[in-house]
Amino acid sequence: MNSEGRSEVNKDTSETARAAHGEILKEREAELGELASQGKQDEFFREIIPLLKPLRSYIKRRLRIAYLTQQMRTPVLSSVDMLDDAVLEAYEKFNRKPKRLTLEQPAGK
Repeated sequence: MNSEGRSEVNKDTSETARAAHGEILKEREAELGELASQGKQDEFFREIIPLLKPLRSYIKRRLRIAYLTQQMRTPVLSSVDMLDDAVLEAYEKFNRKPKRLTLEQPAGK
């Protein structure tokens, strides 16, 4: 298989994985909403953090690029710090989230 064919296979696999992950997030969203509305922050964090591995990987890649291209010269935050901040904000604002906004969508979309 040539590199172009491998690229297409990787793209298809990535899209399939992304779609499957989106379905898992949809399934868990109601449970996370319950935890947030009941003020169960520790349980909310325990349930959502494993679901955010793709986001953590993305943040890590983007930080690495920023450091390598010198867009950021000094490490300010780690990917874990950034993810923790995002999860805390998501927890605090979960019940104000528009119903049509999924966990996978950025708030601006």
